[in-house]
Amino acid sequence: MGDRLLSEGYTTEQITGQVEKIFNIIIPILKEFDWDEPAEGTALYYLIQENNALTTHMNNMKDNIREISTLEPGEAEYAKVLDELKADFKTLAKFEPHYLKTENVLFPYLEKKVGLCQTSDRDMGSQRRDQSDNQRAKRNAGRL
Repeated sequence: MGDRLLSEGYTTEQITGQVEKIFNIIIPILKEFDWDEPAEGTALYYLIQENNALTTHMNNMKDNIREISTLEPGEAEYAKVLDELKADFKTLAKFEPHYLKTENVLFPYLEKKVGLCQTSDRDMGSQRRDQSDNQRAKRNAGRL
């Protein structure tokens, strides 16, 4: 989706701004949503555990990111913090399977369970043309 928006001429800043607006609306609602935590041993339970581990890791990285922004590249402390950040980013790569499971297992399951379906742009265009044709046929039939 993001690639399509970029190819249509939207800037990263425009996309980010809109996503932030959406999150500002959705997140408070989700935080208030009453739900039962999944039972230990279920796939969803482990996905949540992985997500929490990733969140913790990224929160721990924040201090090094803030610190390195205050240091000069020639300083000894800079090299130390940079090495720590490199190790942190290598650790982030270990979370890629989590996102693959989310994308390839969880999202298709939710789409099926909730009744969502992905419609391609080509299908959407075809549906719009069919609707226009039907509306035109109704107008013409009313003139007869």
